[in-house]
Amino acid sequence: MHNNTKAITTKVAFLLPVFNGEFSIRKTLESLLIQNYLDFNIYIINNGSTDNTKNIVAEYYKLDNRIKYYELEYANLTKALCFALEVIKEKYIL
Repeated sequence: MHNNTKAITTKVAFLLPVFNGEFSIRKTLESLLIQNYLDFNIYIINNGSTDNTKNIVAEYYKLDNRIKYYELEYANLTKALCFALEVIKEKYIL
């Protein structure tokens, strides 16, 4: 899943590498999505989760086009972060 956009004009990206995060991803996304500042994107890099993470993210992905979702076959955290740096275009990554 990935929402295609013509050009990214936002300056802030939240990076969420996740592995089997079904117990925390919903709370994390809710926390980010209720912020007063709205000009950001959320990049979720699913690093081979075998739990319900993908389905939970899919619920939010359908509701908010700021969520960008990528799946990797299991790789170490360093590889997931390197992948994220390739796809994130915003100036600031949190």
